Amino acid sequence: MENENVLKKCPFCGGNAKVIMDSRFDNKSYNFPKWFIKCQQCGIQTETAKIEYVVKRWNSRIKTDFEMKMEDDGK
Repeated sequence: MENENVLKKCPFCGGNAKVIMDSRFDNKSYNFPKWFIKCQQCGIQTETAKIEYVVKRWNSRIKTDFEMKMEDDGK
């Protein structure tokens, strides 16, 4: 599994992101705490879910045409 402590830069502004526990879900009536990731610069954030899910979603990127060409060229 991807290291959940490593977050990619924000895909919109390039800012640093932070994992935040949603305080609405921090009591014991839930099976697990719920988290979201928020860019500290532009404020964009993920949905609230298990930490593994939000990290995976945040770090998922669609490759650009340039990135795909570089892979095809073996660079």
